[in-house]
Amino acid sequence: VIVQQEESEQALQMYRTAARLFQGSHLPLLFMGIEYLKTNNLNLSANFLIASRKLCNHDPLVHNELGVMAYRDGNLDDAVGHFLKVLSLYRIARRREQRRAMRSGRKQQQE
Repeated sequence: VIVQQEESEQALQMYRTAARLFQGSHLPLLFMGIEYLKTNNLNLSANFLIASRKLCNHDPLVHNELGVMAYRDGNLDDAVGHFLKVLSLYRIARRREQRRAMRSGRKQQQE
């Protein structure tokens, strides 16, 4: 248990450094939220995950982790809402990627 706590603290320190170096990026906040979720600190996890969502509402991983947090907190309706959002975001990304591949294919045919 002590080793896990030390590893978690080291990870959090690295994410804090990343947050300072990459201001405006949602990723360090997201990973801090995940780390606090691992240690079952739902309050701190929520703070970082919500801050991450404010910076990047279209990242499926943010909503997945918010869903995990809601589930662990017993808020099943919120969890389902976040997991449905994840599926929606993946569908949007897949359609976008398919359109990009079609455009790329047309461009190659024209050459």
